[in-house]
Amino acid sequence: MEVIRKVLKWLEKLIYFIMAVFAVIVYTPEYYSENKIGFLKDLLSREISMSISLLMLLIIVFIFIWILIKVFFRYDTILNNYKKQLCEIENKNNNKKLDEAVFKRLKDVLPYNNVRNFLKDKDLGNKFSRENLEMIYNFLSEKDNPEFKFKNKEIEVLIKKLNKKLTELTSLLGEYASTVGNTEMLRIHRSLKSHDPVLYSKIIREANNTATEAWNNYHKIIDLGRENFGDIN
Repeated sequence: MEVIRKVLKWLEKLIYFIMAVFAVIVYTPEYYSENKIGFLKDLLSREISMSISLLMLLIIVFIFIWILIKVFFRYDTILNNYKKQLCEIENKNNNKKLDEAVFKRLKDVLPYNNVRNFLKDKDLGNKFSRENLEMIYNFLSEKDNPEFKFKNKEIEVLIKKLNKKLTELTSLLGEYASTVGNTEMLRIHRSLKSHDPVLYSKIIREANNTATEAWNNYHKIIDLGRENFGDIN
């Protein structure tokens, strides 16, 4: 096999040489001397003999055979590359379908309008609904679920950042928020405002900042999801 490859390499160089010579003959402009017909014009104006025609035919056939041999010996490589490309396309399509399902589930667990109202628009120094925390807890409960992970690495990185910020937020609110009367509303302990106003302001500021950071990550996830998967309902 190695000998054959060396022969093919030699033939390849020979064919390149023949093609170069042929190109020079065909494309090189003729030289006109004074009151004389150029060499190429004189040569091409003569009748082509049978032997020259046969030689040209043999060259063409030889080149064609060389191409077939090259293709034959590279068949496995070409076929493997083609199969590899097909596998990559198939895997990419499969991963996209899986991510589409996860993206739809994410939007069901964290509805856009609800998340925006709580994380972006709400001042956590005021009252907020218990449903907002339950929504976040439902999302965080999926953190270790392998079926709730994106194949898209960029989105998955943002999901982890969102998990981190929402965990910080729920931890903060879980420690410093309490129920308002007999309602389903919560707020930062009012007693803290009189006992330790500095800490009270700090907790509200941290809660709002963490909520804003979580919102920014969530919004990027939605933007990337729409860019990659379109509007999925």
